[in-house]
Amino acid sequence: MRTIEAIGLGIPEFLLPKTGLDLKKWAVIACDQYTSEPEYWQRAAGFVGDAPSTLNMIYPEIYLHEKNREQRIQIIRTSMAQYLRQGLFEEHEGLVYVERTTN
Repeated sequence: MRTIEAIGLGIPEFLLPKTGLDLKKWAVIACDQYTSEPEYWQRAAGFVGDAPSTLNMIYPEIYLHEKNREQRIQIIRTSMAQYLRQGLFEEHEGLVYVERTTN
């Protein structure tokens, strides 16, 4: 991370998927409206299949009550490590501005 000490700012490196990945399968919408819809997550898993996807790196809230929490967490960790080993990311330095509004 590059730092600009005079203004107390750190500019991080972040990872984005490399060109060529199927971004329709890579991106997953994980928001509150799907918290109680197991059908959404089943459809997403069916659509993604074995393709690299952020679906394999998140823990949907709907599954928090299940007994296999540790197994699910291990699968997430394994997916993250595998994606790094496979070189699926490009590293970028910069800032990301996010503005969230609620209705």
